[in-house]
Amino acid sequence: MTLQIKRMDSIKIVGVLCDKKTEVDQYCYQQLSINNTVDNDTVYKIHDEYYYMIGKQVSHVDGVEQGLKEITIPTGEYAVFPKEQISEIEQTDSYATIGYWFEVHHFQEGIKKRVDLYVPIKDYELRINLLPSLSREESLRLRKKYIRTFCNLEEQKKKSYYQDYLQGYGYLWDVLKSGFAVVCFEDVKYGMDLNQEVFFFWDGTSPFTYTMGRTYIFKMPFQELMNKLTDFPSDLYIFDSSLDWTVVSTHETLNEEGWNWLKIGDAKNAKFNIDRLNRPE
Repeated sequence: MTLQIKRMDSIKIVGVLCDKKTEVDQYCYQQLSINNTVDNDTVYKIHDEYYYMIGKQVSHVDGVEQGLKEITIPTGEYAVFPKEQISEIEQTDSYATIGYWFEVHHFQEGIKKRVDLYVPIKDYELRINLLPSLSREESLRLRKKYIRTFCNLEEQKKKSYYQDYLQGYGYLWDVLKSGFAVVCFEDVKYGMDLNQEVFFFWDGTSPFTYTMGRTYIFKMPFQELMNKLTDFPSDLYIFDSSLDWTVVSTHETLNEEGWNWLKIGDAKNAKFNIDRLNRPE
């Protein structure tokens, strides 16, 4: 995957507070009368942890008129997405966990031409972007097989949980088939070939980790993954091409001992089976 990473110097935005659902339409574009604007054809919608705001970049601030608000978007690196590519998560609350993000609406002669979404990224997110992964198509195909193999989508209660999951709420491990074991970290490694390449994906909560975890499947030697667990979201799904076993890390403690791993199958008895990856849907 090629993800556009853009480094930005800090910029000042002046604008008006708005509602979360307020659209940046032609009316907003025409009504935003702000002094010292850098580019009248670019409108920003800021999503902060505590407020929403529509405004324009200014070169300097002589004083903020009544009814307007000034903020500074800090210097940093941002993941840049065309907004339409992540429309499936726009209605979730997962954005709130990162503190802030912003939309950039590009107009030309009063007509909106493009909307980009800028998400501040952290160092670990840059590392995630550089991880070896399957292609988008291969990832989606293998993810479907994982869900079909290890999840229960027949039971009515599980169906309901899965529908919530598809809408951006809950976790995939809520719908695992019965028969899993709650294990500790040491049990996860038992019987594993530490040099074996494994696949993994996750349930993320920020826009970046949500999109990457639900779109791509990554691969890495098992021991390396164990050494880097803290680089990834807590709810992590690990398996190999045999699809005979999986271990799942959760963000919750699942028993009195504080164990937070789930295990289905036995990796030491699994046999590598590349053909299973290519079986028809």
